[in-house]
Amino acid sequence: MKTPTHIIKRNPHELMKILTILLLNALLITPLLAGADGTAIIKGKSSSGRTLLELHTSDIDRGVKYLKFTIDGKSYEFDVRKDSETYGYVVHDRKNKVFTVVIDNKKIDFKFWMVPAKQKITEQKGHSEKWTFDAYVEATDPREFNDQTRNDPIAPKIYLNCTLDYSL
Repeated sequence: MKTPTHIIKRNPHELMKILTILLLNALLITPLLAGADGTAIIKGKSSSGRTLLELHTSDIDRGVKYLKFTIDGKSYEFDVRKDSETYGYVVHDRKNKVFTVVIDNKKIDFKFWMVPAKQKITEQKGHSEKWTFDAYVEATDPREFNDQTRNDPIAPKIYLNCTLDYSL
């Protein structure tokens, strides 16, 4: 078997080809991996079925992309990527099973947090995960939402059964 030093001694141009290919691969692949941005889709439903939640986050622990919150068929939704006045914050601590989302804008109050003892990772393959968990949501009541003022009433704290589906 030929050793790498044998290739260098015999054909230094071959080594240059190999190094060039490795360098190009590193330069092309690294930015793709660093910029990879998966979406975590969280869906929640109250035991009565009257309250529904759909929430999309960048990866599992970055910002919020999209929110739709529904009670008794009335809902509001925000595409945070298109609304410059809306900010969505995610706090995720895998070790302590903390997952919290806060939406901040002039029109709504929205807080969502996972019940840590209820989180179960149901599937984990490569760059994808599925969870089930229970959570609370405390937010501006969509049944009373006006879109003009932030003085809308806050719905009572609601307990949700949730799923999270994430893939890169």
